[in-house]
Amino acid sequence: MADDPQLVIEKDARTSYLEFNQREADSPYHNANLRKAISYSIDRDAVVNRILGDGSIASTGLVPAGMSFSPTDNVDFADENKDLLTYNKEKAKEYWEAAKKELNIDSFKFDIVGDDTDSTKKILEYIQGAVKENLEGVDVTVTSVPFSVRLDRGKNGNFDVIMGGWGADYSDPSSFTDLFVTGNSYNRGQYSNKEYDKLVEASGTTNAGDPDKRWNDMVDAEKVLMEDMGIAPVYQKAEAHMRNEKVKGVVTHGAGARYDYKWTYISE
Repeated sequence: MADDPQLVIEKDARTSYLEFNQREADSPYHNANLRKAISYSIDRDAVVNRILGDGSIASTGLVPAGMSFSPTDNVDFADENKDLLTYNKEKAKEYWEAAKKELNIDSFKFDIVGDDTDSTKKILEYIQGAVKENLEGVDVTVTSVPFSVRLDRGKNGNFDVIMGGWGADYSDPSSFTDLFVTGNSYNRGQYSNKEYDKLVEASGTTNAGDPDKRWNDMVDAEKVLMEDMGIAPVYQKAEAHMRNEKVKGVVTHGAGARYDYKWTYISE
């Protein structure tokens, strides 16, 4: 099936990620080492290859691949910080040990809220098992709810950790980097980082007229977010389709109108 020439994999400009509830001043999720311990426990390649198997790709950052490219050298934004988000169970254990000392705890329990679709339930069950296996003393439960309920719980802050996501409204990194500035309504966990805010603001104001500086601001903002593990990206959604080899010139877009048939033709 994977080698079938009629199989077409089309990436969406959408990233699914875990958000940590940092709304309360005493929230344990203010602790960066705890967030990192959880994130480093997740083998994202296993998620996309063993669970989804639909062409979705492991996330290397917040901004999805194939959507936006550097104005200088045409580098994919997703390649700029791709080494920051990895699976490393040894690092996960180290961060967990650091978190235990800083939080003065020996064990920890949290719940992940997610959609009740088959794919999301399987992903959360995998994350549940991976975290429990890699982080001794950590217990994880999963709460699967209808999409509308998940949105309400995210909006109201009724969660420990929540699996959400975002699809680009337009093909620019700002569609994602704007999400996690302090006070953004879509920043469900209310993550806040002054350096991140400063960089995102500069990309939309001071450096808005300079493509290179604006690009670098957004790259640096994503770097801050990933180094701080303000959220934990998991995968970029893709769809697999069968298309007759004779159909040529179909253009797909990750954001906006999905298909463009302007140049489509049937070859003989």
